[in-house]
Amino acid sequence: EKDSVAEIPHNRYYLVKIYVQINYDDRTKKTPSDTIVINDYHILITGHLQYKLNLITNAIFFNTGGLFQQKIVELTYKRLSELKMFRTVQIQFSENENKQLDCFIYLSPISKQSFFTETEGTNTSGTLGIAGNLSYQNRNLFKGGEIMEVKLKGAMEVQKTSEENNLQIQDVNIPFFNTIEVGGEVTFYVPRFVVPFFLVPAQKNNNAKTNYTSIYNYQQRPDFGRSIANISFGYSWQETSEKKHIINPVEFNLVNVFKLSEGLQDIIDNSKNIFLQNSYSDHFTLGTRYTFIYNDQEIRKKKNFSYLKIGAEGAGNTLRGIFNIVDRYVSDLNVYENGYMIDSIRFSQYLRFDMDYRYYKIINESDRLVYRFAFGIGKPLHNLRTLPLEKSFFIGGPNSVRAWSARTLGPGAYSDTINSVFADKTGDVKLEGNIEYRFNVIKILNAAIFLDAGNIWLRKPYENYKGGEFLWNKFLGQIAF
Repeated sequence: EKDSVAEIPHNRYYLVKIYVQINYDDRTKKTPSDTIVINDYHILITGHLQYKLNLITNAIFFNTGGLFQQKIVELTYKRLSELKMFRTVQIQFSENENKQLDCFIYLSPISKQSFFTETEGTNTSGTLGIAGNLSYQNRNLFKGGEIMEVKLKGAMEVQKTSEENNLQIQDVNIPFFNTIEVGGEVTFYVPRFVVPFFLVPAQKNNNAKTNYTSIYNYQQRPDFGRSIANISFGYSWQETSEKKHIINPVEFNLVNVFKLSEGLQDIIDNSKNIFLQNSYSDHFTLGTRYTFIYNDQEIRKKKNFSYLKIGAEGAGNTLRGIFNIVDRYVSDLNVYENGYMIDSIRFSQYLRFDMDYRYYKIINESDRLVYRFAFGIGKPLHNLRTLPLEKSFFIGGPNSVRAWSARTLGPGAYSDTINSVFADKTGDVKLEGNIEYRFNVIKILNAAIFLDAGNIWLRKPYENYKGGEFLWNKFLGQIAF
């Protein structure tokens, strides 16, 4: 028989009262000892009040007299969870005799302080290593949802030295772990805008955050050692549920290279390769970075969605302008053209743009077809003739063109097996694409069939990297698959 469809108007429910119970314990279910009314919200307090109340109310999107909407429920869940202050968030509704709703929000706090430890063992193409991390978190430091996180990490690995080149590690008389890396990171999050001299009140619609980060990393490898220090602060906010903006007005990065092996030092001293010289020289960057993210994925709905990330940054331009005015610190080092330095360290000056687009197509309940395209370009400016190593583009590795190890492909048609022992292969331009079909084999076992393609190039020709420059009539034939 034919099926039938009956259409019935959906009942409209209006909210009458909104209750928020802080410090809720679902095991003891203690009765609240106090109530504070703020605008449309009845705040039920059990024990000591641990939070500034506007931290909670700014994350709730219900209003007395307003219509019940499922998307408002999901947004409130999301914002309360993003505070990272609560172990569980429960939102329940109770219908009264007038076909109206009372809303009850139960917030169970997470521990104010916590420690985490991690250990791991790695084996990358026969290169063995171990690593460990220790993390400490202090949540709600000043009762406004602030989070301070301190991380300490260390790692040891076996790497081939330049003199060993292609020999097996176990055949060479060297310490078992000849590569050491230690470092730390301190991060401080504030769930609202903090401008230099005052706080901007938090708003419900933008989910604003201010982030302060300080990182130090020390690396000792067979052929060289270096330390990297980074200090930055920035802001992030949601324009809409799909659009996010991140801006770091200040990013400071200092790289100090030391203890070069004799073989590596000789090659650098006798080489005219500015990329090799730049890779193993002290430098710092002071710049600004902006990132835009678009993501229309809906977790509760299985639908096709897109992800787009665009980044732009510049460094050294303000410093060079100041140095031009005062006309000081002109360097005449042989390995560089004339430029400006601070305390014998040259600062980088460049512009950089990168883009990453992904499209996820739902085939059926378990199968997905994923497309990805990435593009990047950087331009070194007057004070340093190349992009700093950490800002250059590279390709290969488990998240890129997977048939090549990281930093072993390119640039362009260039191929060299000698200098590559010392220097990572980097470029000023990157093109990369992936197509991946993901499917379920059986139960929890999943698999994927993929095709990767891409390469990096230099913006202009260099004698030491013949065939490495980007040419419109040749680049397609230089893409690796």
